[in-house]
Order: sequence, then C-alpha cells, then structure tokens
Amino acid sequence: MAHVDPAMHYVLIVSSRSGRKAWSRGVGLDTPALSELRQRHAHVDRGYMNRTVSWELKHIPKGERGSLQNFLRLSYNALRRRYLTLNRSRHETLRELVDKIRKAHPDFNPEYDKEYFRV
Repeated sequence: MAHVDPAMHYVLIVSSRSGRKAWSRGVGLDTPALSELRQRHAHVDRGYMNRTVSWELKHIPKGERGSLQNFLRLSYNALRRRYLTLNRSRHETLRELVDKIRKAHPDFNPEYDKEYFRV
C-alpha cells in the first residue's frame, strides 16, 4: 500500500451537467483556483461556443491587414470564448476590449453593429 501524506489536502468538486450549481467538500477550499472554478460553468459545448462566436464576429467587420480593427476581432474571439464559460454578455466583452485598446490608442474608432452590441 502506498504511503499517504496526512498533510495532503483533497478537494472534491461536484457539479451538475449544466454547470449551474457546484459544491465542494474538503480541506483548503479558500484557494484562488477553486474560487475561479466556482465562477465557471462546468461545461460549455465547443460547437455551441464556435457557432456563437462566429455569429457575433459577423457583426464586427474585418479591417485591413494588421489594423486595430482586425486586432479587435482577434481579441474578441479569444475573450468571448472565455466569457462564455463565465456567463458574461457580448456587450461586456466588446466594451472591455474597446476600452483596453483605446487606452493605448485613444484615436481608435472601432467598427461594429451598434444595435447588436448595444455598447
């Protein structure tokens, strides 16, 4: 039988398939990684995520190669996938990205469907 260190901490995370409810039992429950897991859905279907992000990117037109508009699209794609797992809206995603880009480039005027994003 293998030796088990008594100081070792074990955490059990149980969640529903939809990821809406999660609970845990064990020692060391105040770790940052566990608190982040509690914020996330347990599972977001990759196909759903791809369709959603693809549809939303249709409302952000492409720019010239190497432009800030293309950087906005690239960043939106990455951040939106993360925010889907955190159940945050497309409005929040775009607003956050535009604000970050404008900090470095105050004259940036992004193109996007203002009715769709309501930003």
